[in-house]
Parts: sequence; structure tokens; C-alpha cells
Amino acid sequence: MILSWVRRHRGTVWLLTVLIVMGVVLGVGVWRRQRDYRTFHGKTLCLVVKDKDSARQAAVFFDEAAQQAVLSCEEVRIPYRFNGVYDRYNALQEAFGTNLSDYCGRLCQQYRFRWEKNNGEESRTLTLLVCDRYLIGGDISDNDFDGEMRGLV
Repeated sequence: MILSWVRRHRGTVWLLTVLIVMGVVLGVGVWRRQRDYRTFHGKTLCLVVKDKDSARQAAVFFDEAAQQAVLSCEEVRIPYRFNGVYDRYNALQEAFGTNLSDYCGRLCQQYRFRWEKNNGEESRTLTLLVCDRYLIGGDISDNDFDGEMRGLV
């Protein structure tokens, strides 16, 4: 019975199929675009980091001093198993909305912005972790021997 209805209404079935596929494609595109941005403290940040320039823009979002900071970039691998240090670091990332265990074994770019003491200001390093062009976390740390490490938010 259903098969005979489909045969009689091939054009309608074809049109409905095309509309459903288009809806899914558009829906995925809109969902992905929403995922590219996140709001912190009333300001919106683009999470897509393609190169050093976009990494600097993201760093300035978290600390204006990063605009003049020395930038270095290296490739790092998120370990397959976390030890106590990575467990504590992952706890910092949870405030950012990321669980680094989702990225175990993956290669990431680690962008570091370092600036020295200037006019009584502390020497700090802001680190961004980027995996597949998406900002997945980072930290701000004091460069002193007993310095403190804080999450980005």
C-alpha cells in the first residue's frame, strides 16, 4: 500500500526528500555557526583561531596586555591519560566550558603570549590551546617562581 502510494507520487516524494536534506544541511550550518561564538562577561568571542593574528585577537579578549606580548606557537599533544597535573589543569578548563579529556591524544597548537614587568605590572603568560582551529581552553599564569595559574574566565 505504501509502495503504491510512493509510485503514484514520485514527484512529491522527491521534493520532500530534497527539502528534508536541505533542512538538515542548513540546520547543521546554523548550529556550527552558533558554536563558533561564546559570550563571557557580556562580550562575545569568536572561537575560531586560524593563525597567529586570530590567536592574538582571542588573547586580547582575555587580557589587553597581550596586544604587545611576545608570541610563540608550538604543537602539543593532549595526553591519552591524565595525571594529577592534567586533572587540575582540566578543572581550570571546565570554567571555559571545555573538557580536555574529549581531546585525548589529539595534536593542538599552543599559543603563548608572554610579557615582562612594566611599570610595576606582573610578568605574565597567557596560553591558548587550539585544536582543529577551535579555541578549546587556556590559562593566564604569573611568571614568578611561585606564580599563580588561573583559567581564562
